[in-house]
Order: sequence, then structure tokens, then C-alpha cells
Amino acid sequence: GAAASSPAMRSPRATTRRRCPPVSTTFRDAAAFFCLGLANNAGYNVSLACANEISAGAVGQVFLAAVVPSLLVKASAPHWFRHVSYAVRALAAAALMASGFLLVALSRSHTVQLAGVGLVAAQSGLGEASCLALAGAYPHHRSLLTAWASGTGASGMFGYAWVVLLHTLGGASLRATLLAALCFPIAFLGAHFGLLRAPSASGGPAASSPAGDVALTPVAASTLSPRAVAAARAAEAEGLLEAGRPDSSGRRAAAPSPPPLPVLPVGVLATARHVATLWPYMVPLLVVYYAEYVCQAGVWAAISVGAPDDAKARDRFYKAANWAYQAGVFVSRSSGTLIHCSLRGLWAMPAAQALLLAFFAVIAATRLAIGWWLLAPAVLVGLMGGGTYVHAFTLLAASSPPTLRELNLGAASVADAVGIALADASAVLVQGCLFRVNHVPGAAFKCGEKEG
Repeated sequence: GAAASSPAMRSPRATTRRRCPPVSTTFRDAAAFFCLGLANNAGYNVSLACANEISAGAVGQVFLAAVVPSLLVKASAPHWFRHVSYAVRALAAAALMASGFLLVALSRSHTVQLAGVGLVAAQSGLGEASCLALAGAYPHHRSLLTAWASGTGASGMFGYAWVVLLHTLGGASLRATLLAALCFPIAFLGAHFGLLRAPSASGGPAASSPAGDVALTPVAASTLSPRAVAAARAAEAEGLLEAGRPDSSGRRAAAPSPPPLPVLPVGVLATARHVATLWPYMVPLLVVYYAEYVCQAGVWAAISVGAPDDAKARDRFYKAANWAYQAGVFVSRSSGTLIHCSLRGLWAMPAAQALLLAFFAVIAATRLAIGWWLLAPAVLVGLMGGGTYVHAFTLLAASSPPTLRELNLGAASVADAVGIALADASAVLVQGCLFRVNHVPGAAFKCGEKEG
């Protein structure tokens, strides 16, 4: 008895280390995805926070530049992501973000600034589709998807706070504000290569040492190929099914032949057909993003708590409404592990978002009950949008076979980009018509008859 207990007596700290890593390991993975979401989307939200200054008369143009490149990246991702490592994608995303900031900050040309916004949008789409797919490679993918979504939600408040504190209140120029934001791509790379660890081939978050301690050395999860991870998931699932269960004599009983596991689709048409089957999760994303971005880029840009033609009053409401919206997004995107939403509940949120859009449009056109109380329903817009985002991806991850989880998560992210693109095109028209109703000059689109 004494011999058996002596090792524990001699090394109590080693025993403690063996007990603690599973908790710290899960926290570390979640922290990595939270930081990735925060850094990845911060640049995008900084661009939107500056939209009124880049193009006051057509905020929707900036929003279009901020989504079309992202849409192209996400739409093509299922066809080439499997051939490019996560490491290359992370480096490319950081380079795109830095280049975009430099173009917007150093150029006085409206066209060049829009090009810079487009580079940041391409970075945002590349990083989002990649990180969503990577989260699907981990066994605790629900908590990691929630951590990612929470980080992206926090990035909205952080991005707008960055512009307000440095530029609006701090007095720094737009150029200085954007140059200071070059820390975002550095933070993204730091989280990706310094904090994130690779999922092990056995499906765990990291390999374990012979002593049972979880290895804490940072591993570039980005070096893994999605094809390799999918193969590992398939081998794991087949191995579990074939193992069978011990019978009464202690021998393993023969397990029934497992059903064939789905394999990654090959070819452009096969991949497109597979992505189309994800419509129960993609349609809610498309609708909810369409409604909320028409609010942001079109309706809210035309609301003024004050005189309708007071540009400063419109700008104050625009920024305040977006702050309230981002607060709602952060809260709801952090709910993935706290609330388990059904597919029916998922579809209910876009319907509520459409009603909120109609409500704000009526207020903007009639100016009935204009006031700062409108920030409360703006929070609801964020709650509906963020809730749809996190629960669409957690539901999709739970329903996807292990071999297709990464592909499905990355591919479904195109739905929100499509919704935003359609919304931003509509927002230019909506803003122009609301400007005309309220006799406000300066809209890029002249709704109805030309001004005399």
C-alpha cells in the first residue's frame, strides 16, 4: 500500500497537472476561436463604421464594396478550400486586411477607398468560412462555434468603438485611425498560430502525452488539410462501429456492417448540388441578413432625431443605432451553448426581422414617434440577426456527418453574404426614396422624378 501511494506523495503537482488540462484545454480552444472571430471581423466593422465618411450620400455603396468580394470568396470556397491549407488561408486573410486598411487610409480617391474596403471584405469572408470549417473539425464544435460567433459579435461593438473613441471623440484623423487598426491582422495571426491547437487525428482537441497530460505546445491547426481531417473523422467513425461491444465472455461481438459514410463531393456540379441541400439552414441566414442590412445601410441612414436634413443628426442616430444593433448581436451570438434552438425556432427569427424592417421603414417615412427610444428595437434587430447566425451553424454542425461537417459549415456561410449583397443593392434605393420623402438632398439614387 505504501509503495503504491508513494508516487502520488512524491509528486502532488504532477497529479494536479493531469486533472487540470482538460478544462484549460477546452477554454484555450474557445479563447482561440473567440479571438479569431474578434480580429477577423474587426476590420470589416471598422469599414462600416466609417461608411458615412467614405460616402455619406450612398452608404449602401460602401456596404456593397464590403460584401461582394466576401460573397465571391464564400461562393467559390467549397471548390478550392480542400486544396489549400488553413495556414495559407490565414496568411492571405491577414495580408488582405492590412492592404485594405492601407488603401483606405492613404488614398483620397473615393474609388481607391472602396477598393480598400473590398479587400477587407475578401479577408473577412475568407477568414469566416475557414474558421467555421475548422471549428467543425473539433469534437466540441458547438462550444467553439459559439466562441467564434461571440467573438464576431464583440467585434461589431469593438469596431465601432475603435472609430468613435479614436476618431469621433479622440480627434484622430481617419487615416490615423485606420493605420492604428493594422494591429488587427497581427492579432489574427497571433491567435491562429500561437493560441490555436490542432485537432488530433483521433478526434480530440490535441494529442496526449504517455503520462496522460494534454500537450500544451501550440500547434498550427492551420497546417491541416480539410481532406485529411475528414478522412480522420471517417476512420474514427468506422472504427467505433466495427469495434462492437464485449459479450458475456468478455470477447468482442461482431458488429453489424456500418452504413457507408458520406464522402466529399467531387467536381463543381456535385459540390453545388450538395451545397443546395443545405437550404434549411441557408435560407434563414439569407433572409435575416437581408432585412437587417437594409435597416443598417438604407433605413437608419435616413433617420434623424432632429431636423430631417441635419446631416450631423442623421450621423449621430446612424452610429447610435449601429451600436445598439451590435450589442444585440453580441448577446445573441454568445447564446449557442445556453439556448438550444429548434429548426422551427431558427426560421421564426428571420420572420421577426422582416417585421422590424417594415417598422423602421414606416418610422423613417412618416417620422411618427421619432426619438432615441428607437434604439431599443435596434437591439432587437441585433438579437434576431445574431441568434440566427449562431443557431444556424450549431444546428448544421449537429446534423452533419463527420466527413462533411467542415465542408457544410464553410459552404453555408455564403448565405449571409448573398443576403447582405442583395440588401446593400436595395439599400441604395431605399435610402434614396426615404431622402426624397423627407426632402433631404445628397442621395446617390434619385427616387422618382429628378429634382428640379
